Amino acid sequence: FLVFLALVLFASCRVLGKEETFIDAPYASDLRVEGAQRPLGVGTTNPRFSWSVTLPVLLKEKRAVQQVSYQIQVYNNVSGALVWESGRMVTNRSSLVSYGGHLSNGVLYSWRVRLMAVWHNQRVPTQGNWSMRAEFSVASNLELDAWVSLPNALASDCPWFRKTFYLSSPPKTFAVVHIASVGYHELWVNGKKVDERVLSPSVSVLSKRVLVNSYDVTGLLRSGENVLGAWTGPGWAQFEGVNPVMDYNVSGTPQFALVLWVDGNEAGEHAGTSRSESGWKAHTSSVEHIGKWTNSNFGGDHFNASRHLADWASASLDDSGWQSAKISLKREVTNATISEDLSPETRLLSEVKVLKYRHDPPKRKYVLEMENIFAGWIVLEMQGIPGSTAIIQSSTWSIRPIEMNMEHRYTFDKTGKGTFEPKFSYHEVKYVTVYNVDAIVSAKGWQVGVSLERSGHFNCSSKMLTKVYTNTLATFQGLTTGGMTVDCPHRERLGYGDSEQTAIEFAMNTYRSERFYSKRTIDWIDSVGLKGNICQDIGGRGCTKHGRDPPTWGEIIPHTAPTIDGGGGPAWLAAVITVPWRMFFYYGDPRPLEAALPVQMKFLKKLEDHVSPETNLLQPFGGFWGFLGDWLTPHIVEGGGGTKSELSNTSQAVLFNSCFYLYMLRTVARSCQLFRSRSDCISLEDKAKVLRDAIHKQFFHTNNNTYLFGRQTHYVLPLWSGVVPDEVAEEVKKNLLDEITQ
Repeated sequence: FLVFLALVLFASCRVLGKEETFIDAPYASDLRVEGAQRPLGVGTTNPRFSWSVTLPVLLKEKRAVQQVSYQIQVYNNVSGALVWESGRMVTNRSSLVSYGGHLSNGVLYSWRVRLMAVWHNQRVPTQGNWSMRAEFSVASNLELDAWVSLPNALASDCPWFRKTFYLSSPPKTFAVVHIASVGYHELWVNGKKVDERVLSPSVSVLSKRVLVNSYDVTGLLRSGENVLGAWTGPGWAQFEGVNPVMDYNVSGTPQFALVLWVDGNEAGEHAGTSRSESGWKAHTSSVEHIGKWTNSNFGGDHFNASRHLADWASASLDDSGWQSAKISLKREVTNATISEDLSPETRLLSEVKVLKYRHDPPKRKYVLEMENIFAGWIVLEMQGIPGSTAIIQSSTWSIRPIEMNMEHRYTFDKTGKGTFEPKFSYHEVKYVTVYNVDAIVSAKGWQVGVSLERSGHFNCSSKMLTKVYTNTLATFQGLTTGGMTVDCPHRERLGYGDSEQTAIEFAMNTYRSERFYSKRTIDWIDSVGLKGNICQDIGGRGCTKHGRDPPTWGEIIPHTAPTIDGGGGPAWLAAVITVPWRMFFYYGDPRPLEAALPVQMKFLKKLEDHVSPETNLLQPFGGFWGFLGDWLTPHIVEGGGGTKSELSNTSQAVLFNSCFYLYMLRTVARSCQLFRSRSDCISLEDKAKVLRDAIHKQFFHTNNNTYLFGRQTHYVLPLWSGVVPDEVAEEVKKNLLDEITQ
């Protein structure tokens, strides 16, 4: 090691004295902070840096390239000062390198890295060039104690808010707004929407966590008078679950709090973020929500063009007729934690064209067939009778004009012309039926989803396999919106644990998804042990609406996150184990795994209460929807009433869930050893051994080397979870293959 260190120091002499750039030197690229390029609201003052080792064109033929050291420098962009330097660190580590200095909210920082590398048949490391600088800003422990809302708001309101403030000069380096909201928001500055994200923030367990979104507003502020605007919608604040009956125990009307930083200084006295300020004005907007926010009824938007104010967020508007907004302390709104929205933003991903138009003039009706089914929204340029209302309905079936109350409305102004585009709702769309219109001038759809960065691709000589991949890709995109992957975007819209675990390996091999699944880990952590934090009332329609106290969290184990609602079984909540473990396996990030470990142990302890002392197997609990096995098998389930689902009262469900329980015990035992003493983890391993033997004893048939009824899942689950002894493993695999092929 000393010889190697000497070589490193010798190579570094190449640049001592001044910064030179060499055309034959390696360099770092794709600089990221906490997995993101230029994040503006990093929720920790101890962020981690990552980069890729890159060779210039002159060295592109080199192989087996390996970093041998790095050096990081971090600068304050406001002052220009160097605030931290790592020194030269002899290591090949190039991901999740921890920062070691002090950081302040509201300041734009930049950082760069210089590395040394070797490649095949090279003994002396080559000194690299400094990378290009990358930027980031932190938003840690934000004090958001003034929450803005519309007085006496109706459940359907999507109100506007505006605040006028003054700056002596435009920002010199950087201005950022951090905004937390219960319900959706759009941020506007001086009459312009700040960026292209939609349906923000991502979904969270609002009773436990409200997410912060951060916006660069540097180029939108000016000297003199400025206007901050927030257009808000209720969204997930109005969510009502049906199984169990529950809600988030928060106000169903939108509320928000924000802070503006300019050149590293909090502009609270200008932006009106203190409780004593009365400068926020409020007004009902041109959009109202239709329907509710629940299973089969997520509704839509009603845009009333006759009420629209194009300059509602501009300084030119006379807001003397607007009412003062209600300002509340945080504790009056929520006891939730305020934290960074880790998910990549939800955006308009791709345009979807209209395949066919069908016009029925006597009925003033159009039917549009889109070129493919998609989750998102439709944009229509229309003509109609001034003051009349067009009805816009969506469906996935040609024989039904509307499904699941997927309806929008557009009221024409006095011109009888206008363009409809949703604001705070989305649908699953294949067919669009439009009533009460004279003409559709133009129409297009937009796929809406999480803007995950593509990192993997697949192509094959087999057209069928390529088609399977492209269909899987389209399905994942269509189901992934608002920081979660759901079962269906139009009916339940729930973040099921089975969908999560089915999709995660595909997603991690296709996208840079570390931030998305960091957020999903938090969702699952927040969804476990919700005593006193959600409203669960089997007999009524929500505690919040009836003033009841949230009851004790009993036998309900959440099968979805952060939505809680929905049926399943123990395997569904195994996502709280699978997701952080995959994060560690794929990205080497231990933080989600460590954060989830206490919740994992709590979950396993709860399952232990349902282990039979006679068989040592997990036994059904939680009713019909609490102990499901494989939800859709390739075969009819024996004893399952002629279905293809392993219902909670079947022996198949006992095998399925016991195997998953074994997987969970073993996985958590491995996680435990990373963060706790061996003695804390040994009991998990012992329980896993007992369970493994019990499953084999109960379900294995020695006469023909089969499990249970010899169907595919009856082999797959024991093989996958490690139940099958080595001496019969090959025979079991052969039987599985025969079952598949025959």
